[in-house]
Amino acid sequence: MEVAAHFLLSMVILAITTTMATRAYQPPGPARVIVNPSLVTLIRVLVGVTAVVLVLGTVVTGSGPHAGDVDVPRTGFDPETVSQLHADAVMLLLGLTAATLLWLRGSKAPPAATRAAAVLLVVELAQGLIGFVQYFTGLPVLLVGFHLLGACLVWIAALRLLLATSTRLPAPATGPVTAVTEQYVAR
Repeated sequence: MEVAAHFLLSMVILAITTTMATRAYQPPGPARVIVNPSLVTLIRVLVGVTAVVLVLGTVVTGSGPHAGDVDVPRTGFDPETVSQLHADAVMLLLGLTAATLLWLRGSKAPPAATRAAAVLLVVELAQGLIGFVQYFTGLPVLLVGFHLLGACLVWIAALRLLLATSTRLPAPATGPVTAVTEQYVAR
């Protein structure tokens, strides 16, 4: 489970860096939601389901042959069962992503948000293809590595979709110095 903890910590680091990188290209002012607030809620749920899929993926890995050295204890879960649970969560995620994309297109949302949803769907489908191939070919190590890369890309794409639901406005111009400000500076 140590490998899983490191992977999940890496996902937290990816969330922070993705957010910082996105905000670096925006003005420093307050955020403003640019899509339907109900859609923002759906996308937050989608990001939560993405996190669940990632956690379940680490459980699958921790139950199988690639959990580490041969002497490392496995989770004890049946690999077939946890793989099916992971696949079911992925299907839910795909459905949420498709619904989000359709809603964004139907509501004439900003192109950046619609594009972010389309990118997420494409990345999810590619990741699913890798997952199926590795499952049916006996989990070759190279494909497991690509699946880990795909998991990172799905996470980043989901976060970028959430970040595309708002924009930052320019910071308000500073006004004239007031008496209160002068008192604070004088201290």
